[in-house]
Amino acid sequence: MFEYPTLNINIGDVIGLIGNNGSGKTTFMKNLFNSLKNKDVVSNFSGTVALVEQIQPIVDTGSGGEITKRAIVNALHKSPDLLILDEPSTNLDVIQQKWLFRQIQHYSGTVILITHDENLLKLTNRIWSIEYRKLNDFNVNYKNYVEIQSKKNQKLHLAYRRQKQEIDRLKKQVIKRKQTANRIKHGNGKKISSSEFKNAKTHHDSMEKKMQKKASALESRINKIDKITLPKQSKPVRFVDPSSKYLSKKTVLNIDNCDIKFNGRTLINNVHLLLKYGEHIFIKGNNGVGKTTLIKNILAHKDTFINKSVKVGYFDQMNQNLEASKTVWQNAISISNQNNQVVLHVLSALGLLELQQKLVASLSGGQKVRLQLAKVLLGNHQILILDEPTNYLDLRANQALITFLNNYPGTIILVSHDVSFTNQVNGYFYTIEDNHLLSELGTQKFSDSNQELILNLKHKLDLMMLDEGVNIDQLRKIKARITSLENS
Repeated sequence: MFEYPTLNINIGDVIGLIGNNGSGKTTFMKNLFNSLKNKDVVSNFSGTVALVEQIQPIVDTGSGGEITKRAIVNALHKSPDLLILDEPSTNLDVIQQKWLFRQIQHYSGTVILITHDENLLKLTNRIWSIEYRKLNDFNVNYKNYVEIQSKKNQKLHLAYRRQKQEIDRLKKQVIKRKQTANRIKHGNGKKISSSEFKNAKTHHDSMEKKMQKKASALESRINKIDKITLPKQSKPVRFVDPSSKYLSKKTVLNIDNCDIKFNGRTLINNVHLLLKYGEHIFIKGNNGVGKTTLIKNILAHKDTFINKSVKVGYFDQMNQNLEASKTVWQNAISISNQNNQVVLHVLSALGLLELQQKLVASLSGGQKVRLQLAKVLLGNHQILILDEPTNYLDLRANQALITFLNNYPGTIILVSHDVSFTNQVNGYFYTIEDNHLLSELGTQKFSDSNQELILNLKHKLDLMMLDEGVNIDQLRKIKARITSLENS
């Protein structure tokens, strides 16, 4: 899958293994683990090794974080000399991520991390980067690696511009010499005697051949230049939603004083959530507080909570609505009204472009998850509900998704434990805490629960005031309720 040099691992190293989806990171680490464990590789390694593989999609969505943590804890208890972790922060909430960070930070052995989590990559002192089918070993931390790559990219672009200028100069010289040869061949139109014509023709033929020869030499010189190729740059996707004209500033979701329950137990009290078309929000909270349950309730009661003219696209790792007998391309465009250029861009960003003619049945679990994400992003929807969309994305795909969401004209409800990801997406936060859904204006704790409700009602009132078609009676009721709560 790729070439790699002789790799020396030092005691106490924290190595970050990075590369695009499909580059072979997981396969390489599995082979390394098996080889070291079975002692069938040429090395002077004589210690113990443990591998924690990435947890696959879990049917019981609430258990993913605990299962991941349990697998890591079991590996840590063995105290291996070499600990290999494949996407260890997948499914972990913020508290569990902080726990994992501390465990790696204070681990006495050597750690190899396959991760797209830039916070974990801060712990590394070395980077193994797979690029262009080759593994490169950088004896620096992740921050310095990024700086090295940035400077390398700048130098490459400078060399590319200089080379292009030189090639353009040579091409102009080729054209100039060919034009000169053509003028010599056809003469200047001046009448001359037959003897003069014979002498001139011999001279002109010689000059013409000389100009043609010089032009050919320059063309040969151009062809021999080792052309510099720039990495493909992802352009922002210009997502088109025809419905944006008539949905602008309209309410697309309205939940008013609803309790969210799971198995008869109330997880979130008095949910008030009003969203306009184009608003982007993130719902955060620890595992088990009800984030996914809230989403499931919204989807189960679409007719009650969501504008009738609005279509909803929903993604989670288990909700794979794919047709196994059809190709990646056929699945991607099945519910899309986007042009082929946008479809190709999204497939490329998610590492699926080279797989577009493959049948879904032949894809790996991670590839299917990414295809389901592509299908939802490209679908004819006005609301996107995305539950942990970054778990199977590499750093490049992660950045592409950020760009896509920031350019998405519709409404987004995003659940993600990836703090570095959500911090780069435009929008505002809601936190589920103490059985309440609080906006970022009201995330602090209050001794009086009424004040939490007041903050949510005031936020809701502000949003409703922006709605041209708002119900005046409903406005009055909310104002009266706020006044009543403030005076109680």
